[in-house]
Amino acid sequence: MPNNKIEINHWIFNYCGNLLSWKLFEAKEGLTHHFHEWFNLKFPEISKESYNLRIEINDDFKSPDTMHATFKKIFYKFELKNKMGIVNQ
Repeated sequence: MPNNKIEINHWIFNYCGNLLSWKLFEAKEGLTHHFHEWFNLKFPEISKESYNLRIEINDDFKSPDTMHATFKKIFYKFELKNKMGIVNQ
């Protein structure tokens, strides 16, 4: 179990990435259902944050402008200011 903010964020981002990737396979074959159930029970807060982040990404990644705005929200929400930056082009 992660025990500090950086590790928790890594888990949230990793699980969110898996949710985004697995959504394609799950609709086709139902392969990930049991893992999601287990993860949701074992790590409810991380799971909740990951699902919310996935929804935000799915809703907001429609154009470069909305993607940039979403990156900024994620940047501030997860307190990444001292760890990375956002390039505005």
